[in-house]
Amino acid sequence: MYRDEATREQVNRLIAQQQRLIRAWRQPDFDREAHYAERLGKTVRSALELESYRELLGSEGAASVDALLSRGADYRELLAALPILAKREYRAISGEASRSRRHRMLNYFETSGTTGEPLPAPKGLHDLVVNTVNFGEHWAEFLSGGDTALILINTPQGPAAFQFEHALNYLGIATFRTWVDTVRNDYGRVIRIAGFLRPTVFAGPPSQLINLYEYAAANGLEAPAFRKVLLTGERSSPALKRRLRQLTGGAVYDASYGSSETGTTAVAVSEDALRLQTHSYIFEIEERDGRIRFVTGDGPVEGELIVTALENDLRPLIRYRTGDLVRIEPREEGVLDITPLGRLGHALDLPGVGLDQDEFEELVWPEDGDSRIFNYFIAVCPDKVYFVFTGDYDNEAQAERHLRHLREAIPGVAFCMVPKLPDIAGLGSTLGWKAARVHDLRKPADPSYPANIRQAMEQLRQFMETLRSQEAAV
Repeated sequence: MYRDEATREQVNRLIAQQQRLIRAWRQPDFDREAHYAERLGKTVRSALELESYRELLGSEGAASVDALLSRGADYRELLAALPILAKREYRAISGEASRSRRHRMLNYFETSGTTGEPLPAPKGLHDLVVNTVNFGEHWAEFLSGGDTALILINTPQGPAAFQFEHALNYLGIATFRTWVDTVRNDYGRVIRIAGFLRPTVFAGPPSQLINLYEYAAANGLEAPAFRKVLLTGERSSPALKRRLRQLTGGAVYDASYGSSETGTTAVAVSEDALRLQTHSYIFEIEERDGRIRFVTGDGPVEGELIVTALENDLRPLIRYRTGDLVRIEPREEGVLDITPLGRLGHALDLPGVGLDQDEFEELVWPEDGDSRIFNYFIAVCPDKVYFVFTGDYDNEAQAERHLRHLREAIPGVAFCMVPKLPDIAGLGSTLGWKAARVHDLRKPADPSYPANIRQAMEQLRQFMETLRSQEAAV
């Protein structure tokens, strides 16, 4: 809602325009080439207004790009003439855009900053409206106005909770946003509010949902049930989603895929499909042999995702290297689905073991097993590997019987069931799976982490020292 009538009219035009685009995109007579050429040209012109981007191109490069724009070059030729951006280059461009285009900014957000200084991620009216419509038009496949949603996204500096709220309201769904002050703080208030509002939808990272159910079990509280679970903020393995279906009783969706930098590059249309927003982005893949190719839908491709945003003229993002491994598969004309495969280098590197997140969590929550683990972390100590977990088990012996296959997969592992894990195990949405749950304590903590993460790492070390002392005493 806006007081200014002209702004209201602009928003309504943007909504109608994006709805028409999404609905026309699959039609065989829609000219996608012309769409990409027009949108990319506008995006590149916006980027060239920024001194930091022209400096990145250099004087000759900038002149070459100007010439390509003047003669209306094919969008592939134009894009191939532009550099691929790493986080360092993006920082300079986004920072300048945030300063010089403040008058066009509607909301200011930042990235989490867990791997360095936070990056600006401001939002303008145009990209907020477009992103909301992209969400809503795809979520409408499985959500309806009769639902009520609990949004539990414990990162107020990022845009996710704000954007989810707008997208759900766009569909006529009542929402309430809540969070806990720290990862392992009291979830009692969240459970109490859910008790009388009876939400049917959960939206948030799996680590927060796990923490909620773990808290309810530990304190004898009735945990809420949900018909739909919208996961975001961290990668969820098929086994983890299966476990969340058991806990919630509902259907579990990877709600969206993207980041504060890129915006929302894919949106769920079902439990099994994340739909790439090909009308709002151009996607490239760097394959394992280093070759970079456009994602055209000719067949499945796999590699690191490179993103160009077509709807964000406030903060241009062109050929941004995400660091994410993905698999992209065509479904039908103009329709591509994406499967995130994790961050580069996120294999489980334990002595004698090479597993990725999916493979490991299949052992933690096996399809044909009776695992009642809530959460876990792995600590590699000088003498052995520890698998430390919380669970709804009567005793540790019962848990070990259910996890015999895990012991066989990781020979020599020490199983330890504890009443409560250190805070860092619940930071999956902030740090990612590996950094939150896999810790090589033979090495010093990464000095690039901010103070709060280093503090959590120190807490983990003290926790393990106590655990090992108790083990030795027994």
